Amino acid sequence: MANDPYTLLIGVSANGTAYGHLYADDGKSFEYNTRDDYVVMDVHLSANGIKGSVKHSSESDFAQQYVERIIVYGMSRETGYIEGGMGLDIIPLDNDSGFIIRNPKVKINENWFINLR
Repeated sequence: MANDPYTLLIGVSANGTAYGHLYADDGKSFEYNTRDDYVVMDVHLSANGIKGSVKHSSESDFAQQYVERIIVYGMSRETGYIEGGMGLDIIPLDNDSGFIIRNPKVKINENWFINLR
């Protein structure tokens, strides 16, 4: 489990936005405290897309993990792509209540932007 990829769950507000944080450390030591060895990422969703902004980074192995999927509730979307042009696999949820982005190939320790069209 220590090196498993991440799933982000995003609930969209009535005004069409969402904001949250991802925190990660090695899950076993106190190096988050003694060596500042942890990751904090802000995640912001708007009508234009989903942005991940690293606020505190780490070079440790745990920080090299990918986001495996992003599940968005409360917004429908048919297409999207990573900044730079790579297409995404987007699957609608039942009753058009949201969507899943499968394997966006974004890391928890890098800034990224997913454009939603």
